[in-house]
Amino acid sequence: MLLQSGAARELCGGHDRTTNQRMELTAAIEALRALNRPHCVRMHSDSAYLVNAFRLGWIDRWQANGWRTAAGRPVENEDLWKQLLQVMKPHRIKWIKVAGHAGNPWNERADELARQGARGHGQPARAGEPALQRKGVGTMTELERVTEAAEFVASRAESGAHIGLILGSGLGDLANRLEGATIIPYPDIPHFVRSTVPGHRGRLLAGRLGGTRVWVMQGRFHYYEGYSMAEVVRPVRVLGRLGVTTLIVTNAAGGLNPAFRPGDLMLIEDHINLVGANPLVGPNEDAFGPRFPDMTEAYDSRLRALAREVAGRQGVELRAGVYLGLSGPTFETPAEIRAFRTLGADAVGMSTVPEVIAARHMGVRVLGISCITNMAAGLSPAPLTHEEVIETTARAAADFERLVTGIVTELGR
Repeated sequence: MLLQSGAARELCGGHDRTTNQRMELTAAIEALRALNRPHCVRMHSDSAYLVNAFRLGWIDRWQANGWRTAAGRPVENEDLWKQLLQVMKPHRIKWIKVAGHAGNPWNERADELARQGARGHGQPARAGEPALQRKGVGTMTELERVTEAAEFVASRAESGAHIGLILGSGLGDLANRLEGATIIPYPDIPHFVRSTVPGHRGRLLAGRLGGTRVWVMQGRFHYYEGYSMAEVVRPVRVLGRLGVTTLIVTNAAGGLNPAFRPGDLMLIEDHINLVGANPLVGPNEDAFGPRFPDMTEAYDSRLRALAREVAGRQGVELRAGVYLGLSGPTFETPAEIRAFRTLGADAVGMSTVPEVIAARHMGVRVLGISCITNMAAGLSPAPLTHEEVIETTARAAADFERLVTGIVTELGR
């Protein structure tokens, strides 16, 4: 869908700078509110206020500084800037180009996006046209999506962390232990989807755990939610681009090993991929990693040794075994469970494996911990429910949080 308007240009002539800016902002807000799912919105303007503010990151600094300029003065038209940010958010608009500024480097990126963006009925936009541009999803590479998301996150949170955590179903309360946390909801991050499963808050946090800087994913995306593999593993790739070199993945899993009991914590020694998909299928992105990554040590042996050492010091019983990943969302049949036990699996779940593949592709070391929330079908007479998963992880939370905090603290030494 396309909107082309000259309203701001016609209104701005002959007014002072503040009034001109106010008219431009009002026209942009009205244009965006009139659209449902725009690919490209063109706003004619005689001023560079909009492109300056967004391209140079002024708005982020204004927000951080209580809506005051670097000189300490109140931001002009603060009310309209806030309104514009609100209506831009669902459309993922990042770049604004204005007319009358040919050759201005602020407009170069907008020109590039305009050449690739949609112009209604799938037609490419003409280069050089003034545009308030959202790059069409189909025209971006995965590297571009990941890079844009990482740049956005870095602009919102100064972390410098080299450790990332993914908190699975019912395990998200560990994020409440973070000191000095910056919280970014997933829907605010460009190219992130929504986490729709109970027990997954859907937030990215930056802060300190046990005195060590960390990135924490409070919830994840699942293949069974209808998302593509690229969408499922995109947060992992973003963490890699942000500098994460060690990733701790956690999940809730059903127990296959008859020695296990609900509430046990299992150190993942290896996995079996029966998800039915692999996030690396398709053209390889060399910036992420090699075409054929080695998975001999998907779960780092030194990290596993450290986890055992920390668990021993804390008196936390830590089981160990092989995790089998499925697509879900159905729980397994008793016959499937018997087959999985024959394959050598000790626990089964509906996540983690794609994330670990993506992390290892990028050279990120991985440690995996499962919380055994129930005995799998056929090993217990009780029917399986997600509510049981959440209840069991809540009971195991104290040991889980102590163990993970202890491991992160050691990694930060």
